[in-house]
Amino acid sequence: MPSQIIDEQACFLSKAFLIRYCEEEVEVNDIVLFRAELDVEPDYLQTDFFLEVDLFFSDLSNLGGPEKWQQHVDEFESSAVFKKVSTQSFKLRGVPQGLCEFVPVTFQDQYFSLLKIQVWSVLLDFRFRLKQLAFAANQVT
Repeated sequence: MPSQIIDEQACFLSKAFLIRYCEEEVEVNDIVLFRAELDVEPDYLQTDFFLEVDLFFSDLSNLGGPEKWQQHVDEFESSAVFKKVSTQSFKLRGVPQGLCEFVPVTFQDQYFSLLKIQVWSVLLDFRFRLKQLAFAANQVT
């Protein structure tokens, strides 16, 4: 299953991959670009952003197990049911000032995994926007 962005939820889903044995390393190498707009108010440079990472799992037994998964790839994309098994949340400070941060995400217990994430941010531009006044439409000339 390919990676995708879900605009309605403002989230990114990495590509799905199969883990066959313990200590297997999988290179995901997905890159995603998000854009945020902030109003310039006092202390806008101190705005905190949050990174939430969810780990999902799907049971392949209804498709004949991992051995037969490759034979049913088309069927898997339409019938796979993923359930959230763990969540990690991180507070990213200084995103409006420009940031280069390494975030190691570790999921524990039965679904132990380590995910290495790099977060980069940059302030692109400033835009001056006039605010429309509510009483402007009711003015008499």
